[in-house]
Amino acid sequence: VTISYTAVDKNGSLKGGGVIPGLSMRFRALYDYCDYPKIDFNQFRTKFMDAKQEQKPLPLFAQDIATSIIASVTSEVAGHLRNVVEQFLTITKDKHDEPAGAQKIPATVIIDGPDTEIIQSLLREDLSHVVEGEPGTSFPLENEVQFRIRNHMASYGVLRVLVETTKMDTPHNPEDDIRERVIGLRGAKANNLLVNGERKSDVYRGTFVSVIQGKTFDDDMFELVYDNDGERDVLDLAGFYDAIRLYLEVGETVPEWNSEDWAQAKRKASVVVEKDLVQNSLSIQERKKELDSARSISSVLGKPPEAEKGKKRSREEISSSVAKKKQRNPKSFLGHRVAKYFPGAEEGDEEVLYFGTIDYISNHDDDEVWWHVQYDDDDQEDWDESDLRRGIKLYARHKDEDTKDDPV
Repeated sequence: VTISYTAVDKNGSLKGGGVIPGLSMRFRALYDYCDYPKIDFNQFRTKFMDAKQEQKPLPLFAQDIATSIIASVTSEVAGHLRNVVEQFLTITKDKHDEPAGAQKIPATVIIDGPDTEIIQSLLREDLSHVVEGEPGTSFPLENEVQFRIRNHMASYGVLRVLVETTKMDTPHNPEDDIRERVIGLRGAKANNLLVNGERKSDVYRGTFVSVIQGKTFDDDMFELVYDNDGERDVLDLAGFYDAIRLYLEVGETVPEWNSEDWAQAKRKASVVVEKDLVQNSLSIQERKKELDSARSISSVLGKPPEAEKGKKRSREEISSSVAKKKQRNPKSFLGHRVAKYFPGAEEGDEEVLYFGTIDYISNHDDDEVWWHVQYDDDDQEDWDESDLRRGIKLYARHKDEDTKDDPV
């Protein structure tokens, strides 16, 4: 809805920032207050991408009102953003830092959030041929400014706050140090797809945004947000290790990004964390041997799963599959907070989210494991492993709504 911007100099000093109405807000204002045609974002995006691909700028003097509005609003936002970049270069420039003859280091503009491609297109010298530039004006050249797209920037800010606020605390053990360095790491996961009768593996990249701490380090859960759709996944320690190992093998989606400074820094950080995991976890040491013996990480992690996901099954239906699957210690989940949606009181009411705690194992033998969930409203039920993982994942997405005094 809005576009915000913040300027920081090379020393990390905050220079200031601002906020302006976004594209959708401007379209809505013309519709609400001036009774002009309603233009939704999909309609704008179609016009925008057509102009970019055909290299035919949207005309300010258009033959229809919808095109005129889209062209005017796009030109207005482009002009403001380009002015923001020019002002940023002015307020962060320090002439004393550049000796005569020294190579000039370009300033970096990081673009974050949805539809970053649109913002980046409007900041190019030729505005990507989407709209006409303002006559008689120029824009900084590549040697003055470089643009970078970064998703989930909030994760990096959270990490910095955590690091700075804990410096005066008592020294952390090695496991706490690893937990701090997880935030902002890149990960990858191989998903299996059935295409024309053939099993194929597709790799999705994402950023780790939080750690759900367990009773011990081996019980921790790690939340990964994928780049392509913002979906979240919650991985156990082995899954986290697999994700960073796979990322180290496949790199970023766009090969050219792997040579950029930020991607190389992520890879170096992942290598350090990977080594620390091996030193601090016996289970990861065993997993490392398995992956090291494979021809490639993706060949191991891209294997088809033993069973397809489906609806919740009865104890009898899952007993055989659970027995075949190697599991972590069932007791490691005790004390974990979980969440689940239940139907509303009346038909048609919205579903209600309830929180609970895994308090004991209700059944555990060679064939099956069931965990007992005690909900905060005193209701209770038993969960199988698929229920458990869904509950932990859902809790990770809504943990800020948990009002229990001391959740794990």
